[in-house]
Amino acid sequence: MAEGARVRTLTTMAGGDRKAYEKREPVFATFSRTVAYMGPSG
Repeated sequence: MAEGARVRTLTTMAGGDRKAYEKREPVFATFSRTVAYMGPSG
């Protein structure tokens, strides 16, 4: 996984509060080529 993060070949999927996701999406993008919001919890 460390190598994938270094070369940004990872995919990150996150859910829950949309505003929380939007605040953290730039961080996810530092190690993931694809970042996707999957919707609210539940």
